[in-house]
Amino acid sequence: MGLKQIVLLLLLSNSLLGQDIFFTQFWTPMSYNNPSLLANFEGSTRAAMIYRNQWSQFGTALQSSFADFTTKVTTPTNIWAFGFTALNDRMALLHYDQYRILLSASYTKQLSEHIALSCGLQSGIKMISIDYNKLNFDKQWDPSTGNFNNWTSSNESFDATMATTFLFNVGLNLNFQVKDIRNSIDCSVSNINTPKEVYYNNDPGLPMKYIIGMHSDIPISSILTIKPKNQIIFTNATNSFTTGSIASFSISPQFKAAGGLFYRWGVGRTNDAFIPYLGCSVNRLDVGLSYDWTISALSNQSSKGTYELSIVYRFDLGSKKYFSIDCMRL
Repeated sequence: MGLKQIVLLLLLSNSLLGQDIFFTQFWTPMSYNNPSLLANFEGSTRAAMIYRNQWSQFGTALQSSFADFTTKVTTPTNIWAFGFTALNDRMALLHYDQYRILLSASYTKQLSEHIALSCGLQSGIKMISIDYNKLNFDKQWDPSTGNFNNWTSSNESFDATMATTFLFNVGLNLNFQVKDIRNSIDCSVSNINTPKEVYYNNDPGLPMKYIIGMHSDIPISSILTIKPKNQIIFTNATNSFTTGSIASFSISPQFKAAGGLFYRWGVGRTNDAFIPYLGCSVNRLDVGLSYDWTISALSNQSSKGTYELSIVYRFDLGSKKYFSIDCMRL
């Protein structure tokens, strides 16, 4: 197998088995991180998209795409929310694709004027495919020509080139207000059924993933709001801590500008990345851009960094009949 393919397979395997599909702007793909967060937005209908591009220095990037559509029904004391989510991971160099289609539902109970508790359930399918026939292996290397001969047998044996598995995820979310500071704490468990990967029949499957999120809205003035955002992800193989804050400026009733900085690290491993963030909100449209500046030992292999673009559109602003922290807003 070529050097680039070997390196990318190692990175890809770590990403899949350790962190799974990962987004830096973790407050935007609410239905993906925790289905109990479905109702945490203004209005009754919302659409979101994220595009993530990384490892482009290897000649072809690992591209992750996310899209979801959420709607909710609100009563004075209850909220029902329903969502549809689609994800795709693609690495053209390895002829690798991963697709996920998920359905989510959440229920929010208003416990008091400033306390709300939500629970959520998510289920769907995960499809992975790798075309091994289009990869090159060391047995196919011809030193006389300096090229790989695809017609030469690789002497490799794989159990499958495609696999479809079911996913089950659950989550809880608590929104509460202390004086004028709104707070949100959420936790979720993903991959409850430890779905099997595509590579080998004896593969133990994707491990259960646990996520804890903590968000706050701290109003400093009528113009400035500070929004600390933190996320902890851990499995039986790895862990990731992302912490930082966004400063949101209300330039006018229709326009907000935001900037922030985040830091990602993990216990028992080197520091990972600094992540600057810029965003703006115009009426019902939110746009965010972040850049992962790698500072770990992988920086030599990740010198071009990782870009992530998010777009969120709310079809109606509605009247806020319940208390919640709007995690996706700037």
